[in-house]
Amino acid sequence: MADKTNSRWSQFPFKQVAVVGTILFSEDFGGSVIYPILPFLTHDFYSYLKSNQLGYHAGFLTSGHFLGNFLGSFVWGKLADKFGRRPTLLAGSISTILTYLMFGFSFSFAWAVFVLFLGGMLGGNLGIAKTYLYEMCPSKMHAAAFAVVSVASGLAHVVWGSSS
Repeated sequence: MADKTNSRWSQFPFKQVAVVGTILFSEDFGGSVIYPILPFLTHDFYSYLKSNQLGYHAGFLTSGHFLGNFLGSFVWGKLADKFGRRPTLLAGSISTILTYLMFGFSFSFAWAVFVLFLGGMLGGNLGIAKTYLYEMCPSKMHAAAFAVVSVASGLAHVVWGSSS
């Protein structure tokens, strides 16, 4: 019985799954850092707004990212089919870093919305990562591989939550 269990896990691509988990962790960690400060950033751009109006404007920032992510995921799927999963995961990770950096230097509210929209458009790694995990792992290992997606997200939120 132990031999069957051992041989089953010998087919599991630990290194590839760890790399995908690290990519997903870094993206979720970045979001965990940025989203709590959006109301304060909105207040910096619109200091005359009342506190009950700040949430409305901060919602535009968040919505910009997720709208871009929705639209960009289709493009990233096609690019991953054409150029491969690994190059598109790398390109998505680099673009995420660059757009977070650009967001850090936002000089206006419109620029911040644009950069978060662009970050959503260029950061379509979740769908590519899931496809990569599906293709990389044997069918009996899909549950363990897909658990990495939730574990990476959960860890990112726990690490940021405990450091703030």
